[in-house]
Amino acid sequence: MIPHPSRPMLVLHVSFVGTFLCLLVARCSGSHSPGSNLKPLPSRAVASLHNVRGGTSPIELNPGYTGETVGDLEAKYRQNQLQRRSAYGASASSSYNGGRPKPLPQAIKDFFTALKATSPTLYFGLISILSTFMAWQIPALQRTMQTHFICSKYNIKRGRYHTILTSAMSHVSLMHLLINCYALYSFGPQVRQSIASFGLPLWPFALGSALTGSLFYLFLTRDGRGCLGSSAITVALMAFFARTYPNAQLGFIVGFIPIRLPAEYALFAIGLVSLFGSLVSGLRDNVAHSAHLGGLVFGVIYFELLIRGYLSKIGRRGR
Repeated sequence: MIPHPSRPMLVLHVSFVGTFLCLLVARCSGSHSPGSNLKPLPSRAVASLHNVRGGTSPIELNPGYTGETVGDLEAKYRQNQLQRRSAYGASASSSYNGGRPKPLPQAIKDFFTALKATSPTLYFGLISILSTFMAWQIPALQRTMQTHFICSKYNIKRGRYHTILTSAMSHVSLMHLLINCYALYSFGPQVRQSIASFGLPLWPFALGSALTGSLFYLFLTRDGRGCLGSSAITVALMAFFARTYPNAQLGFIVGFIPIRLPAEYALFAIGLVSLFGSLVSGLRDNVAHSAHLGGLVFGVIYFELLIRGYLSKIGRRGR
C-alpha cells in the first residue's frame, strides 16, 4: 500500500516549491551576490517563470484581510457570548417572573386554556377522561361504573350499547391514565392540524377510532372479559401521525429500556404486536390488543381516505 501524504505535508511541499521559484526569479533578475557562481537564466525562462504566477510579484497580499488580529477575534467572541447570556437572562426573567416558575394552579389553568383554544375536542376529551377516572376512585360508584363504562359482551347483550363509547373514557389505574393522556396530548394537536387543513374537525376521528376499537375487541375476543381505556384513540392518532410523518423519531420504553424508532417502524412494530395478541388466545397480559388493532386500522384507513380526497368530498356535502 502506497501511503498518501497528509494534508499539512502537501501544503508544506507546495510552499517549498513556491519559495524555490521565488528565489530563482530573484536570482535571475540580478539580485544574486557578485561572488556567486550561478549564471543568470535566459530572459525567456525568466518570463515563463513570471507567467506561472500570473506576472505578479512573489509577495501577494490577501484582498480579504481586514486588519483584525487574533486578539480582536477573541474579544469579539467574548462580546457575543456576553450578549447571548444577557438576552437569555432577560427572556428567562420575563417568562418566569424573576426566575421563579408560575404557581401550579396558574400553570394548570393556562394549560387547559391553551388546549381548549387549540382543539375543543382534545379539551373536552381530556376533561371527560379525568372526570371518569375520579369517579372510578369512589367506592359507592363502582357498580355504576362497571355497568355503564366497560365494553363487554355481557353489557352489550343487556342492551348497554353506549358502553362502546363510554368505555373509551374509563381508566382504573393511574399509570394507564397517564400513558394515554400523554399520547393524546403528544399526537392530538398535530393530527388535528393535519385534518383541519382539509377543512374537517377532529371529533369524528376520535369517535370513529373509539367505536372501531370496541368493535374489534368484541369480535376478536373469545372470553367474557371487558375492556376500557382510550388506547384505541391514541393508537389511531399515532397511526395517522406515523403515516403523515414517517421519519419522525418516536420514543418508547420497553421494560426499562428506552428505544427510539422512526414513526413508520414503530407503527409496523405495534401492528405486529397487536395482531399477534389478537389472534393468540390465552394471553393474560391485561392488554386489549384487539382494541389497539382496531384503532391502528382506523387511523391508517382514515389517512388514506383523507389524502385521496374522499373525506373532503363528504365534508363539502355536509356543509
